[in-house]
Amino acid sequence: MWRPRGPSNSSPRARLRRVISGQDVALPRLGETLLQTLAVGSNDTATAARRHADVVITPAVDGVGLLDWHQLPGMREAGRRAVHHLLEQDPAALRGCL
Repeated sequence: MWRPRGPSNSSPRARLRRVISGQDVALPRLGETLLQTLAVGSNDTATAARRHADVVITPAVDGVGLLDWHQLPGMREAGRRAVHHLLEQDPAALRGCL
């Protein structure tokens, strides 16, 4: 009699994770994968824009996924901290940008 490997209560998604990665790790959802694909495609545009920018402010938002909408307030605050840090380091940095 044939029996599937692994626990019988294993979900199809869990089985797919094991087939794709060889281990039971979290895989991104389809929506997040599509958004990441768009972000990778726009990377050249962002690089070109940075070459022409007077100032580039990069807030610390490591660990935030593309669909982590609940983290928007924290990301907004990270942007504010990055601007404050820039102004402390170089008060004239934004003078010509406003």
